[in-house]
Order: sequence, then structure tokens, then C-alpha cells
Amino acid sequence: MDNIQQFIDKGYHKFLGIDEEKFLNLIPEKQKLQDKIFARALLVIPPSMIKVEKQILLSGIEPKVDLTKISSIKTKEKPYWIYFQDGSKNRGKSPSFCRKNLSKKERGLTLVEGISLYIQYPSILDKQSVDLIGSTYGKECTPTIYKWAGKVMISAICSDISDAMCGSATCIKEDYIKKNKNLFK
Repeated sequence: MDNIQQFIDKGYHKFLGIDEEKFLNLIPEKQKLQDKIFARALLVIPPSMIKVEKQILLSGIEPKVDLTKISSIKTKEKPYWIYFQDGSKNRGKSPSFCRKNLSKKERGLTLVEGISLYIQYPSILDKQSVDLIGSTYGKECTPTIYKWAGKVMISAICSDISDAMCGSATCIKEDYIKKNKNLFK
């Protein structure tokens, strides 16, 4: 419920024009994944329901780039759960290195998933910036979400640059989960 409550606290249900109960009914059941690296669950409200620009506004994030230049891999049309690692295993590695070296079971987080990560796990940004390698900015850059001077911002970095304070967040691919039902208790 904590993951969901964070969205209610930000007013997502009000933006959709529904009450809290109807919002709760939109959310699929969360399952517990048996994976040491991808142990945390992240609820995502897709851009098909609330556009990325509005989610950024609701979350209090400051965009430092032109959001129209960000493209992302396709995700679900309804709220969904992903099981993720926050990027700490990829700290100090460039986004392009991480994209090239993803395991067969993982993919990078998208911009909207990065917004959700901040809403539900804001303390991650106290330790590091998170590169969102499931999205691109223009042709050669990667969106990143970070905290600077107490403010959370979205910017973009050159995909070939590594930084000891940045890590690419990833999640388990949906098709991998479907093929491996034994991942859940």
C-alpha cells in the first residue's frame, strides 16, 4: 500500500478525476519476486493515463531539458509493477556500457519509471543519480534523475560518460517474468 499511497499523496487520483477508491481499483496486485538483485517492486502509472510532463509537475521534479526530445521504449497502457535495481550495481559505468551489457532478463528503466522511482523511493537520490537507459534524449544522450541543492531534477548526459555518482537502473523484462512463474512466492 505504501507504493500506492505515494501517488495518492501527490494527487494522481485527483488529476484523473476519480476518488482514492477508484484509483486503488486501477492498480494490479503486487507479487513478491524471489530475486536478490531485483527484489523491490515499483508501481508505474503509464503516460497513456497521465502524460510524463504532468507526472513531473505532480512529483515536484524540475526538468532541465526539453522533454519533447525524450523517447522511451514502449510500456503498458495501464498501471503496472516492475521489479528493479536502483542503479547501484552499475555505479561508475556509462549508460552506453550498461545498455550493451544488459543480461537477457533485464532492461533499462524509462523516464516515467524513473519518476515513479523518485516518488516511491526518494532516498535513492540521496546516494546517487539514476540514469534511465530505457529512454534516450535526442540521438546520443540518456535522461538522468538526480538531486542537487535539495531539488530533484531531470537532465540528460552523454551516454559514453561514466560518473562514480551515477548508475543505470534496470528491471526484469516482462517476458522473462511470464516465462519464469517460479520467480514469485
